[in-house]
Amino acid sequence: MQRHATIASVLAMCIMCSYAGPTRGQVAPEPARHVPLEIDSGPLFNPSDAASVLYSTVVSSPGAASIRLRFGGVTLAAGPAGEGASLRLTGLADGAVQRLGDEQVRQWRHTSAYFNGDAVLVELMAPAGAGPSRVQITGMTVPDDGPMPHSLCGVDDRVLSSDPRMGRAEPVGCTAWLFDDCNKCFYTAGHCTDFSGTAMEIVEFNVPLSSASGAKQHPPPEHQYAVDRASIQFQASGTGADWAYFGCFPNSNSGLYPDVAQGGYFDTTFPPPAVSGQTFRVTGYGTVSSPVSPTWNQVQTTHTAPYSSLSGTTLRYLVDTTGGNSGSPVIDETNGRAVAIHTHAGCSTGGNHGTSLSHSGLATARATPGGVCIPTLDFKFLSGFPSVLNPAGGTVIQLNMRPRGCNEPQPDTAVIHYDLGAGFIAAPMTQVAANDYEFVFPGGTCTATAKFYFTALAMTGVEYQFPAAGAASPLLAAFADNAVPVFDDDFEIDRGWTVQNVNLADGAWVRGVPAGNGGAGDPVVDYDGSGRCYVTDNATTSSDVDGGPTRLVSPRWDLSGMTDPRLSYARWFSKINPNPPPAPAQDTDSLDVELSSNDGASWVLVERITQSTMWVHQTIEVSDYVALTAQVRVRFSVTDSPNNSTTEAGVDAVSIVDYPCNPPLVCMKADVNNDGLRDGRDIPHFANALIATPAPGTVEFCASDMDSNGELTQPADLQLFVSCILDEVCP
Repeated sequence: MQRHATIASVLAMCIMCSYAGPTRGQVAPEPARHVPLEIDSGPLFNPSDAASVLYSTVVSSPGAASIRLRFGGVTLAAGPAGEGASLRLTGLADGAVQRLGDEQVRQWRHTSAYFNGDAVLVELMAPAGAGPSRVQITGMTVPDDGPMPHSLCGVDDRVLSSDPRMGRAEPVGCTAWLFDDCNKCFYTAGHCTDFSGTAMEIVEFNVPLSSASGAKQHPPPEHQYAVDRASIQFQASGTGADWAYFGCFPNSNSGLYPDVAQGGYFDTTFPPPAVSGQTFRVTGYGTVSSPVSPTWNQVQTTHTAPYSSLSGTTLRYLVDTTGGNSGSPVIDETNGRAVAIHTHAGCSTGGNHGTSLSHSGLATARATPGGVCIPTLDFKFLSGFPSVLNPAGGTVIQLNMRPRGCNEPQPDTAVIHYDLGAGFIAAPMTQVAANDYEFVFPGGTCTATAKFYFTALAMTGVEYQFPAAGAASPLLAAFADNAVPVFDDDFEIDRGWTVQNVNLADGAWVRGVPAGNGGAGDPVVDYDGSGRCYVTDNATTSSDVDGGPTRLVSPRWDLSGMTDPRLSYARWFSKINPNPPPAPAQDTDSLDVELSSNDGASWVLVERITQSTMWVHQTIEVSDYVALTAQVRVRFSVTDSPNNSTTEAGVDAVSIVDYPCNPPLVCMKADVNNDGLRDGRDIPHFANALIATPAPGTVEFCASDMDSNGELTQPADLQLFVSCILDEVCP
């Protein structure tokens, strides 16, 4: 009798469903206007001895409920102490602030958080002595939100909720939630990750009520997190096969990962239980309509109802859900554990639908995480990356090993492995605080390159490397007096590259946001996080280079008179050949990188890539290949000839930096007035130097620093000066 009553109850609720057709994904995509802008601070220096705001401007869209900025080129130079310039964005409606350094600009893919209201103050801030820094604002997104149509199982009797473990995925309009893998990453629905449409870019926590008209309001930037697109794995194949697994970068303000800041995550269970009268709960950011208050639109609400059926990896339940609930956790009220991802509406088929966490594709994704979801230790330079090393030695490298998920670092296990040209040397780093380490780099020949990487042990005993490839792809730094930027291109704007096609049937170089899903070996994201790069045959369909080559040629660079210019670039190459030629024949499809010093009249091969390498960052010394003239170019050529494979390539983050080495200062000790003599005429100049210290690097300083210790002090320098002048006993 009880069983018959339960079935009757389920049937009655299904009859009440307002949606009775094919199931559909429950997203609430954000209608929005994209407003182009042309705002450019130009290159700015900070010659003062204090941190300064170099540039400020207000970006506004009168009457907007919220706005989000999009940047073009952003250059944030470091000061002498290593501290970098930054952007400070302030919402004028509520004073919410977001801070973006160089790394955060890349992680946010050259966009900002959402700001409530219609105006944002943008400030370019720089430490003393920094420059040149620059910000270009190319547009803003103005959401136009409001209540949207939805589907319910009966009357909408959801209630407000404040579970800290789940967030609102924007701008796609879905729900995402933290779960109990090692790095505490996210689940959501697979159809929320559409790379070709309105994709998932931000996850917001602690979402406030919407406006009286139903327009979404956003939490402060310290509760907004940029999605790491390299971490996304998903499948969107309909009910029972609709899932996504991904992670977010640390918050740009707090530096905390979402699980740390929110203080929790869902415990999960799979496979799901058999149907036995359980109650399920679905919590998420669904839309509403009258008579429910518009202020509840896409804020967190929750509801419980019976678990109705299980078929393979498809679960059905009578819980109220609407657009925006896609990706919500399906929670077994028996134990509070999440058992599925809510994905589709459809009471006519036995209830709304979810995908079991035991789906085989999702299990494979969990076993092979990507991006920030890969178990590791987080290594971070505390004073910025040391791209320039003092040839005399003494450059201090400061490194932090931040705990990440289940990987706590072991104390006193950080090691630097450095190569100055004779092979890698392992040296222990000095622990100066919890998880903070230092190493004083030795000196080296000016213009020489130092290679280095780091290792450390987790409490599990596993050794981790930074960078992950270790000696195979180490960090590079130059021994030089300073670094002088020459060219920097993230491909957000056109800087004069040209494309030349030779015998090409299809697949020319195109500048844009990668449009494919990786199925043809194409990159799904750019390298530096700015959004755009150059890719071959940028299409959503499975297409590639046919014939060729297609050649991407840089603008002309004047490198004449430079000391040691170095060209850096990120390149991607993938070649999929299901029918490779039999040995000893080889498939000759390749990506060639070449340099020219005569404006393209002739070319010198730098490297030829013939195997799939995905994104790889390279740095080469230009003078190793060509003369430093005023007509230097680089080109990237891709060929698929004969056309017997699927070939894709990409180029991003092209830059040139010169590393000059000034000749050592020559001086005669005690000849402070620099007249070639040591006599009484030097005495007043020396006395003045002791009172008002001249700038280091000047002849006056060098001649007064009698003991050459880099300081002017009494009595040491005074005694040596007197002895030199009177007794002619000089250093």
